[in-house]
Amino acid sequence: MAGALFLAVIIFASNGCTTFDSNSTESKDAPTNAFSISAPPVYHVETPTLAQLAKTYRSQDKTFHNSMIEIFSDGEFVWNSFTTTAQTFRGQIYDLDADGFAVKLSDGSGDSFHFEFTPDKRGFWSLDENGNLVEEYLP
Repeated sequence: MAGALFLAVIIFASNGCTTFDSNSTESKDAPTNAFSISAPPVYHVETPTLAQLAKTYRSQDKTFHNSMIEIFSDGEFVWNSFTTTAQTFRGQIYDLDADGFAVKLSDGSGDSFHFEFTPDKRGFWSLDENGNLVEEYLP
């Protein structure tokens, strides 16, 4: 009789009705209180250097016009604006500080553009002539 009971327990357990295996996938996928802190931004307090700014940034304005800015480690600045026509503006970054930077266009028009860093300094906003934020550019 004890052998039959033992056999019944083994059959019942092998049907997968209950498991106490701590290595099961259910325990690995179960939610826990564990959390991970994502990597901090590349720079968030210090003024970024030209080398840190060197990458491609993209934006889409309120009218869904796309823009792309490429910054090179020597401060060269290339701004491609895709509205009803494609326009490219080239310039050189100057007045780089903790708040942002300015760009003097190389076409000799006398125009310069000003950009303000986002709070985490991973991207920047273009500013209009009154200092209002216009488009956000992110890597």
